[in-house]
Formats: sequence, structure tokens, C-alpha cells
Amino acid sequence: VYMLRRVNQIARDISLREWIFIRSKKGYQFLLSDNPVFSYDSIKDKITIEPSVNSNIYFPITKDIGLIIKPNLSLNCHYMNTEKEYIKVLNLGTVQFSFNQIISHSKELISYYIEKHKQIVKNN
Repeated sequence: VYMLRRVNQIARDISLREWIFIRSKKGYQFLLSDNPVFSYDSIKDKITIEPSVNSNIYFPITKDIGLIIKPNLSLNCHYMNTEKEYIKVLNLGTVQFSFNQIISHSKELISYYIEKHKQIVKNN
């Protein structure tokens, strides 16, 4: 019963947020994984698996298209292009929360972000 109530609460909370589709910058792509959804809390400057009231929820859908679910109706747009720095943050989050598989058309891209993630873990 608790899990059903929790799922209903999460569904209601997500439905009240602003959904924005994003497109990767030309020459860049989003990584995909077996656990693709994560959140970024800009107030705490932290990527997490559990969304908070202030966090954006990220979901890469394809190598070129992703979804951001924002906490409030601030941008009044439902589609935007992304900059390369933003793509890097999203790809690092995808690597951080993947269970076993990271998916890309580029083996080099996967290797780059796995190494980048290892460096971040080592330095923290």
C-alpha cells in the first residue's frame, strides 16, 4: 500500500512540473543507460538519483533528444537547444547512475565519460 501511495505521489508531483524537450548541440550527443533518469539540484549543486523540490529531472531519450522536468513554470517554453557544457553534465549523470550498461554510437565517447567519472570519484 505504501509503495502505491508513493508512486501516486511521484506521478502527481511530476505531472505538475514543466516538461521541456532538449536537443543536443550539433557534434555532441547524449549517452543512454540502463538507468537513465536522475536529477540535478541547482541549490546544492549535486546530481542525485532522488529528485528534491528544487531539482530538475533529466531523462535522455535518444542520442539527440532529452527531457528535462523542471520544478516550476519558469521558462514558458517546451523545447530548447543545449550547450556542450550542459551536455557534459547530463552525460556524467548518466554514467554515474547507470547499473551495467551505457549506450552510445561512439565507443570513444563512452570511454571519455567513464574516465571522467573515475577522476571525479577519485578526487572526492
